[in-house]
Amino acid sequence: MDSQISKTASSSSSSISPTSISKDEYDVFLSFSWEDIGTSFADHLYAALVKKGLRSFREAIGKPESKEAITSESLMAIEKSKVFIVIFSKNYAQSRYNLDELVKIMECTQATRKVVVPVFYHVNPSDVRKQKRSYGEAFHDHDAKQEKEKIDNWRTALTEASKLKGYYHLDQDRYESTIIMQITDSVIDKLKHADIGDDNLVGIDSRLEELHSLIGIGFDDVRMLGVYGFGGIGKTTIGQVIFNSIAYQFDGVSFLSIVREQPILQLQEILLFAITGVKDKNLNNVDEGINEIKKRLRQKNRDCLGKGSRIIITTRDKHLLCEYGVDAIYEVQELGFEESMLLFSLCAFKRRFPEEGYVELSRDIVDYANGHPLTLKVLGHSLYVHVSTGFEFPSYELRYLHWDEYPLESLPLNFHGVNLIELNLQYGKLRVLSKVSKLHEKLKVINLSHSQQLIQIPDFSDTPNLESLILEGCTNLENLPSSIWDLDSLVNLDLSHCSNLQKLPESLGSLECLEKLCASNADLISSQFHYSLAGLCSLKILDAHGTCLTKGAISSDIGSLYSLEELDLILDLSGNHFLRVTDAISQLFKLRVLGLRHCKNLVEIPELPLSLRVLDAHGCTSMETSSSTSLSPWQRQLNCFKSAVLEEIQELKYSSLLSLPANGVSQGFSTFIPGSGEIPEWISHQSVGSEVTAELPPNWYDNNEVLGFALCCVYIPQQDEPKSSKSENAMVNIMQPYRLGCELTFLDDESGVLDDLFYESSCRCDRNDGASDSVWVTYYSNLAIKKKYRSDTSRHFKASFSGYVDGKPVKVEKCGIGLVYI
Repeated sequence: MDSQISKTASSSSSSISPTSISKDEYDVFLSFSWEDIGTSFADHLYAALVKKGLRSFREAIGKPESKEAITSESLMAIEKSKVFIVIFSKNYAQSRYNLDELVKIMECTQATRKVVVPVFYHVNPSDVRKQKRSYGEAFHDHDAKQEKEKIDNWRTALTEASKLKGYYHLDQDRYESTIIMQITDSVIDKLKHADIGDDNLVGIDSRLEELHSLIGIGFDDVRMLGVYGFGGIGKTTIGQVIFNSIAYQFDGVSFLSIVREQPILQLQEILLFAITGVKDKNLNNVDEGINEIKKRLRQKNRDCLGKGSRIIITTRDKHLLCEYGVDAIYEVQELGFEESMLLFSLCAFKRRFPEEGYVELSRDIVDYANGHPLTLKVLGHSLYVHVSTGFEFPSYELRYLHWDEYPLESLPLNFHGVNLIELNLQYGKLRVLSKVSKLHEKLKVINLSHSQQLIQIPDFSDTPNLESLILEGCTNLENLPSSIWDLDSLVNLDLSHCSNLQKLPESLGSLECLEKLCASNADLISSQFHYSLAGLCSLKILDAHGTCLTKGAISSDIGSLYSLEELDLILDLSGNHFLRVTDAISQLFKLRVLGLRHCKNLVEIPELPLSLRVLDAHGCTSMETSSSTSLSPWQRQLNCFKSAVLEEIQELKYSSLLSLPANGVSQGFSTFIPGSGEIPEWISHQSVGSEVTAELPPNWYDNNEVLGFALCCVYIPQQDEPKSSKSENAMVNIMQPYRLGCELTFLDDESGVLDDLFYESSCRCDRNDGASDSVWVTYYSNLAIKKKYRSDTSRHFKASFSGYVDGKPVKVEKCGIGLVYI
């Protein structure tokens, strides 16, 4: 997913963090004197702009106004801003820094049609224009220290800026809030026209007209609009433009950009800032974020989303939009030939048509780009830099090359990446990496993931420092050079979803530094081989799900992988012959996560190392009928829990018990196995439904024999999601297809939730596989309960279970709480 734009109607204004959209322009740049108004008028104006959803830039508090040169950060922000608000106050001209800013701002407005809005704060415009009074005094000081040319530039900038139409706050006869509101409304109006009229937004008018009709501004319903199309087609740009064009009509607005590249927790904090205006809200986990967002929205409205709210989701995947019930779907189409030529010309020649001598070349490029805006822009800007017989890259000095959806079949013949450190060409049209040039020794990262036309990669003998090779989703790649297995520095090797790759060699070489090996959903492991893993002494993560492993495919020397932390043997659903897992797994003393989900023929789970925190074997249907092993997983995971708690008590290192494993289980212990519809008998407090309460014994908090609690539920996926939850949970379902949670409370206490436990994974269970129940047991340490609850007044311990499987809510049939003793 690329981005999500949400607009929530509420009773008061809200805001968006200006740093949440890292690649886009700023709407507003503020220039002012920190000494005069940095923590008063300018601060209030900045807050008002941000609450209206305007991405605004100001120097950080303590701005170095006495510095000789303006910072590069300010220069870049000026160049990327659309509207400049310059607040002239008494001491504005005393700062050489401010005056340099103003000169740069005025230069930008002359070269483009950007807008300057002057604000005269307790100063007369004529004093600014003619440099009189405090402005004259400031220049008296400057004249003795600065060159005449610089002084003249400052004076000219002040004169020109003061002639522009602006706002006046000369005395105390008006409230500052009134002036701030007027300035904010004016800026929004200017941006509406600036955004829609941007020369490079070719073809935007007709698309906006259709989107406005679909989003239905003015109606009181809550509406979700899905915008989809392939990468680089302009989804985020269109989303940003429609956001800017309607945001002023909402009290609360938020634009979340490139959500697939940001942690969910960070996105939640950005959204909370948009709702509350409070920037220092730190969340501990995703569940807390969900609850906090719901709570804040309900404070503004009786429902989570108020009347007239609009949510716009942009994504490459139409299936997601259909699955999660958006109200309307808009497909972003390619540009037509005339639109493509216009966009290319604007980027390549800074005019609306090609220059003489470049018409035929331009036609060829436009035909090649096939209406793809990003390709047109990239090639246009490349042509603008330099054109000869081909595209000349400044490749000798290049350190990093990151080009998503690279449009050519190979790197150019004149590409010389002698200093290249990282090569990232995801989702491109590469067939061969390079026809003549070789890779070089400084290269550390190669990411060619999802290059579906790639058929050949070069020998790696000349890249001894390569640390990461990512070939995920290269579905036409058939062979790997043997030199891969001799890369002493390789840390990460990802071959997942490489469906045509030949089998891995029986010996994986001496990759002594390899920490992560991904070979999921690729037929890379032969049932005829017995793979030796002994050389992979640094391996921490082995992901081999969907590879149809059979008995003996991974030999018993897996026990020699002493660094292994996460072993993920998730087999595909089309049938396999995996009956048992080697007992050598018990020797992996650092193993924390063992995934065996959907191993259809698995009948027995081996002895587990005491380091294990997560065992996921849901969907292992053969285990349901295997009476000899049905209780083994409980007992083995319970032993892991007891061992860990006793160790932490002894060593007084409880903090490490709470550290999150890779998949985010809050307290670190979870077991999933296929169910028989029953909760284990030793879990004494049981209830039908999703909630259960246990009455704890007196002095439970001081009883050294009570190590903690086993929390258990029997659940089954539902076929249909209740309509009332679709809008509220759309984002959560997309990002977390498999998720279970347990909320803990003491009924004797009114202070709220004790804790939230959750488990989540990327597993998308096959809906045609039949809905069968599974059992989840998670363990919670006695020591995790906070001090304020540790008394006999807190004895009624309640657990509430809920969750989603493949985006659909689960039905919790039974649940239980059991006390765990030494």
